[in-house]
Amino acid sequence: MRAASAEGLAKIGSSPGEIVPELGRVLEDEKQDHVLQVLVKALGEFRGDSKEFVPQLCSKLHTRDNKNVRQAAATALGKIGKAAKEVTPELIKVLSDDDWDVAESATKALGQIGAGAVKNLIEVMEHDDELVRWRAAEALAAIGPAAQDAVPALIRALTDEDWGVRKSAAFAIGSIGPATEDAMNALKKTRNDDPEESVVESAAKALQSIRSIVA
Repeated sequence: MRAASAEGLAKIGSSPGEIVPELGRVLEDEKQDHVLQVLVKALGEFRGDSKEFVPQLCSKLHTRDNKNVRQAAATALGKIGKAAKEVTPELIKVLSDDDWDVAESATKALGQIGAGAVKNLIEVMEHDDELVRWRAAEALAAIGPAAQDAVPALIRALTDEDWGVRKSAAFAIGSIGPATEDAMNALKKTRNDDPEESVVESAAKALQSIRSIVA
């Protein structure tokens, strides 16, 4: 019943100023996971209007016994976008979540937060876990031109021992756009020398994308 009520609150035509505080109030005390999931999703649908409840949503990223709640929290924070910048470090932690879908939702959320997540993502490009490095590069690619400061870290990642990281790094450099001479040279070297065909293709596409922008 409470889950249905939460869904109803998110759908009715009342203003966010009336609905969001009520959703946040219920979220504070709710213990049932299936209701929590609905409440978190509902807050996410109000995007920036839910920014007051970013800390509460962040706390649900670590509901270890329910992946659906964790995924819903990451998705909601992504929808809130740049107003959720303060919890970037916590979303970074979720990049190593045991559940693939949860980690992917955190990756997408970091991309949606945008420029405010770049500094932390640059640091994560040195993480011990190749999946975390790969997801960080994917998030930087989603941020695009606002991630220009990450290009040096992405250049280094073109020589990563993991081919998935190298591929994502090349894609990210292309997504960020007009590049330095160092970046162009690194992409050319990757295109010419990398042993993995998919990495070569990613570097070639990045070069083509950058050239089309500056032409």
